[in-house]
Amino acid sequence: KSGQPLGGSETAGAQACVALAKLGPRVTLFCNTENQHAADGVTYLPFGWVPGAGPGNTAQFPKGMFDYLRATPADVVIVQRQPMVFQFEYPSKCNILWQHDLATKSGPSNFGHVVWNLDRIWVLSQFMKRQYQSVHGGPDSLYRTTRNGVDLDLIDSVPAQERDRFKCVFTARPERGLDILLTQAWPEILK
Repeated sequence: KSGQPLGGSETAGAQACVALAKLGPRVTLFCNTENQHAADGVTYLPFGWVPGAGPGNTAQFPKGMFDYLRATPADVVIVQRQPMVFQFEYPSKCNILWQHDLATKSGPSNFGHVVWNLDRIWVLSQFMKRQYQSVHGGPDSLYRTTRNGVDLDLIDSVPAQERDRFKCVFTARPERGLDILLTQAWPEILK
C-alpha cells in the first residue's frame, strides 16, 4: 500500500521485478496492493485480481492470482515464501520458490508436497542451503544460493558512492540481531 513501509524481502521482490522489467520481459507482480497499476515497467495486481473486475476487487482472494497463473503462459514464475502456491500446475517454463526464512519441519518453509512443481529453490546463503537440506532434503541442484542486496539509492542518508568491501551496513530492524552483531559478531570480524 502506498506510503506503507515494506519488509526487506518484499522490497527485494519488488526491486527484482523492476530490474527484470528493465531487461525487457513483461513482469506482473501479485502483491498487497488495492488497485491494479503499472510503474517502472511492472504491472502490480492485487492477490484477488479478477480479469474484467473493477479496481480494488479483492473479494475472491486468492483465486485471482491462482486463476491467472493457471491460465497465463509464463517463462518464469517466482513465488516468495509460499510453497503452497505451487500446488497447481502452471503453463510456465520454470518455477522458482524464493525462501527468505530459515526452514522448519512443519512451518511455511515445507515444500515437500509441491517439490514436483519446482525447478529451483532460492536461498540467501550457503548456511541457509545447508539448513534447508538438513530439514527438508533435496539435491544440491534443487537449490540456488542468492544473496540480499542493498540499493543505496533507496536510502536518503547515504550519499552516492562506489561499493566498498570494508564498509558494513546493517539493514534489518534493530531487534533482528543488531545487539548480537555489535557485541558478539563484530569483535570477531575485527579480529
